[in-house]
Amino acid sequence: MPGEGNQKSDRISRRKYLLASSGVLAGMTGYTESQNGDRRASSQSSQKDPLDLNQSTQITYYDRYEWCQDYSTAFNESHDDINVDTRVSPTTASGAYQAAIAQISAGNAPEVIGLDVVQIAKFAELGALRDIGSFASDLEYRGDIFDPLREDFVTYDGKTYAMPFWIDLSMYYYNKEHFEEAGLDPENPPTTWDEYLDANEQLGQNGNLGTASSYGGFFYFPTAWSNGASLFNEDGTECVINSEEGAEALDFWVELNQSDYTTDLVSTGWQTAHDTFVSGDASMVHSGGFALGYVNEQRPEMVENGNLGVAMLPAPDSETDRTSFLGGNSIVITKQAAQNETNLSAAEEFVRWANTDEGMRVTVDNGYFPARSAGFNVPAAQERQEIFDPFQTALEQGTAPPINPDFREVSTALFSGMEPALNGEKSSQAALDDVVSRINSNIL
Repeated sequence: MPGEGNQKSDRISRRKYLLASSGVLAGMTGYTESQNGDRRASSQSSQKDPLDLNQSTQITYYDRYEWCQDYSTAFNESHDDINVDTRVSPTTASGAYQAAIAQISAGNAPEVIGLDVVQIAKFAELGALRDIGSFASDLEYRGDIFDPLREDFVTYDGKTYAMPFWIDLSMYYYNKEHFEEAGLDPENPPTTWDEYLDANEQLGQNGNLGTASSYGGFFYFPTAWSNGASLFNEDGTECVINSEEGAEALDFWVELNQSDYTTDLVSTGWQTAHDTFVSGDASMVHSGGFALGYVNEQRPEMVENGNLGVAMLPAPDSETDRTSFLGGNSIVITKQAAQNETNLSAAEEFVRWANTDEGMRVTVDNGYFPARSAGFNVPAAQERQEIFDPFQTALEQGTAPPINPDFREVSTALFSGMEPALNGEKSSQAALDDVVSRINSNIL
């Protein structure tokens, strides 16, 4: 999803994705796409006007996408004493976080922010966030949050600065009909690197591309992590992805890219990859939650007739657990909230509510995944269990990106430096050695 180490210049607008995802999930729960749109417009228009409030405490919540207003709408409808005013702000979008930090420093900031998980360390390091450790440890549902999210997703330097919010996951989707035509078992998709490469070739020989994909950390990191590689050393001061394990994982992607049955990983953009899959010209596509909504928008029959398969990215061998990149947003309370005890209590209530049944319903209805296992009991997930089960497994086995203030800069440099290997100009080891040397000299 991206925003988690993968820069995709021509990615479809997130709003378009969310409208599509909302359509598929609403359809699963009995809404038509048109009805869902009417429902959203109606609920937003019913949100309380802050000017008409009497005794309510008003706080501000920033997030990066328009659909996140649904959280405040649902919250305000169930809370008479608190009103949350949502601001969709470019200051919380990728590449513009410094402006939000400046607002916090100047005392002119929201109490709550939905924050890209890879930015938690940067905000915490600059003193913009409140430590919510004691509050978070007392939450009644804390034990129901997926294990990989409980610490790795929310802590920095031994302190808890966030709670998991809405989650995105790196997966691959596949066309079950193409699998059957190629003599592959659609109910047992590839789980290892060799199985995936063999299936890619077998599908390609059947007249289609095997795989459509762009490339980046959202997909590379899970394969490297499953092979035992790490991006940083223990104290986060050096990039060490040029280990033997990291190079072996890159070898898998190089072999995939050098086959005749895959879109070029270097030049293929996010939208092009998905369009190639949706058109039927490719049998598999690497994606996050995006693909579920986009396939339903473009080819709804694939979802309706059970022809859309979902699986975790492959691991090096059958003895190794597969994993997924745990991306998306965490929810944080800024230091500004602590200036007023009433506002702080209201901010804590909104953060607590975000992972209740009501809050998770907003998450699922908009095409993302909940932080708690209970979130997979909502009707939308239950009615398409064969699709949602792999996502639940991915959350249980997923890996959060390193909470490091330099993560984004490092990952951007890293994937640019991998291109010579993907293009066949250098070995994987040589390409990683070169780029890691530059990262350690110029960034860390």
